[in-house]
Amino acid sequence: KDGSSPLELQFCEYLNISVCPASQSDSFNVIVYNPLPQTYPKVVGFPVTGKRFSVYNDQGALISSDVIPSSTADFNTLYIPIPMGIPPLGFRTYFIRPSSSAHLSRYAKIYRHDKGGSDFTVKNGVVALTFDGTTGRLKIMSNLVSGIVTSVDQQFLWWKPICNKGIQYAGLVQGLPPQLHILTLQLAKPNTLLLRLEHQFQADEPPYNQSVTISFSNMFTGFSVVSVTELVLGSNENIDSVQRLQWNVEEDTCSRARSQTHVKKPLHACRPQQHSIRTNPTKSSHLRIRGPRFAVQLKPMEIRTFEVQVKYY
Repeated sequence: KDGSSPLELQFCEYLNISVCPASQSDSFNVIVYNPLPQTYPKVVGFPVTGKRFSVYNDQGALISSDVIPSSTADFNTLYIPIPMGIPPLGFRTYFIRPSSSAHLSRYAKIYRHDKGGSDFTVKNGVVALTFDGTTGRLKIMSNLVSGIVTSVDQQFLWWKPICNKGIQYAGLVQGLPPQLHILTLQLAKPNTLLLRLEHQFQADEPPYNQSVTISFSNMFTGFSVVSVTELVLGSNENIDSVQRLQWNVEEDTCSRARSQTHVKKPLHACRPQQHSIRTNPTKSSHLRIRGPRFAVQLKPMEIRTFEVQVKYY
């Protein structure tokens, strides 16, 4: 609205250990971002101090949510299901407000245990989990169907996250094939993106071991692609300028004979054999990427880097 102050964004950098100061109030807004090139269906959760909330989507419609109370910590967890998923390189916005009606989960069963007691087990007819009575940590997992029992050494560790608050939202028209992963998407300079794509599967991993061809022309929202130039992996040089050396090699004729016929030859009969291999440098075999489709192909386990010139709508 006119005259309104800009939004102050706070990042939940420690959400993996259920710490998010921004959600420790009765009223807050949430932007859930998906950095993947595929749609991300998931239930998202946030640590909260209250027990009753109403959750609205960006259209103002009330959506289902659930609050799971914690048995040990001084906070609860608010879960928001996202049945349609978050679009690739996209986000969804939710507005959390206090509610007068109870939204505590009807499905959650809380097990409370005082430290220093005996071990205790939780089971559901399929799996049994045994917890240490002193530490409260999981120590045994039992498959009640197969009878397999596995000892577990549960540890709680942490790492320092790296937060890049300068990421520019681009968005995809549709999800990329499951073989592909976006390693890098960043603004290199005005109207120029650095894009690095990876084929995630090996040649012996069916059914995703096929080469994939994609088109840059209809990939992104918010801008159109003007030109695409392939770079070397480190993005510091045009791939067309790379010259690869071809080497002369010498081969032991006895070793080759033994590998083929399993017959030993006397040492005096072994002579190095020189193959005729070009010593002139050869240029990259990648074809120039031309419009209007700007189509590229990635083979299994291949990583390719591109400089993409764009024009914003």
